[in-house]
Amino acid sequence: MQNPQYSTHHIYQHVQSLVDKLLNDLTIDSGDLATKDTTAYSQQLLNNLYGDITAKLNELEKYAEWNTFTIALYGETNAGKSTIIETLRILLGEATKKQQQAKFKQWQLDAGITVDTVEQTRQLILDTEKQIETIDAAWNIEQTELKQMLIQCETSHNLAQQVWIDLKKSVSLLQRFIWLFKTSPQAKAANSTNDAFSSAKSALTQQTASHLESRNQLVTRVNEIEKNYLHLISAIKLAEPFADGGIIGNGQSDFTLDTQCYSFDVDGCQFNLLDVPGIEGKESKVSEAIWQAVHKAHAVFYITSKASAPQKGDANNPGTLEKIKQHLDDQSEVWTIFNKRIQNPIQLDKNQLVSDCELESLRDLDAKMTQYLGDNYQQCLMLSAYPAYLAVASCLLPDSRDRMVQNKFLAQYSAQQIIVKSNIAVLTKMFTKELVEEFK
Repeated sequence: MQNPQYSTHHIYQHVQSLVDKLLNDLTIDSGDLATKDTTAYSQQLLNNLYGDITAKLNELEKYAEWNTFTIALYGETNAGKSTIIETLRILLGEATKKQQQAKFKQWQLDAGITVDTVEQTRQLILDTEKQIETIDAAWNIEQTELKQMLIQCETSHNLAQQVWIDLKKSVSLLQRFIWLFKTSPQAKAANSTNDAFSSAKSALTQQTASHLESRNQLVTRVNEIEKNYLHLISAIKLAEPFADGGIIGNGQSDFTLDTQCYSFDVDGCQFNLLDVPGIEGKESKVSEAIWQAVHKAHAVFYITSKASAPQKGDANNPGTLEKIKQHLDDQSEVWTIFNKRIQNPIQLDKNQLVSDCELESLRDLDAKMTQYLGDNYQQCLMLSAYPAYLAVASCLLPDSRDRMVQNKFLAQYSAQQIIVKSNIAVLTKMFTKELVEEFK
């Protein structure tokens, strides 16, 4: 336990009391004319500086973190800060992440919902809809044929009927009398074509009813499966708070508005990681959160997805470089992390993660950052966070995009191969040894 005598609060009070005492001593008239002018000049200087000193001490007392080594991940909006942190939470066994994963796995056991369950249900919907399309297509052909047959029968009947009507008008009374005992061929033709026309109508009616019955059965089946699918999706939503990737942004500016703190304990090394809002979002919303985070941190990692030096601005619109200098100027240690965007496993086929052209641009970035930040700036680290995240994530939602992309990566590489190719180890080694042990 920290000795109260050396607590942060007491240190601040002690420094301020020393300044107050020095000012008070200078106000006492010693009567020595030789030192009077010097004393007055010193008192004037201290009075001018006193307000700044007090404000600075108050700021340090408000923001500084002395008990636990703290690292802020800071940088451009949508550069992958949260993806890096989520990967580290899984890899290094951060406590709240382990709790979330335990809840997710319990949900899986209770709900019995797996990737196969969701995929089979989705496929069953597609297959049944395909069946409907197939019988509709077949019925369209059959219906056309039946209607053509009906038209032919109707035409034949109308012709035969007209012939019979005309014949009856032209024959004698005797012939009519004979037809009472012997049906004329024309009458037989009229009756026969009428029977064929009636049969064609009946066939069309029956086949239409049969098709509709089959179709309705399939539609009812699709509705039942879709209802079950919606039930699965609703059940999956219950697991969203516990799934891996929940802290990762959706690509929209200002997804992270407040600084999030994650505490780690790795082999006795305790440290915090701060997920800081992006510096390119709506600064009225996030400026205070950024300021507090970077002044609380002992080390800052500037995250960028661009292999180029940050851009300068102008008098009216400060650029990224000016914002970095404004935010990070007081930090003792500043690194850049180039987070290369990789969304397809094919991009991991190359022998090196970063191209020669990108390396040249990153050397220019190092030079610019050193120029602006001086000795505070360390160097640029290179990695690709998204493949590393996919390699270590074990609690992804069954219907999520991440799950589908993960399957593509794991179809080509093992999880360990992806971790190596992503170069995420360049960061994990630092967090568990170099930075934390130096702080101790």
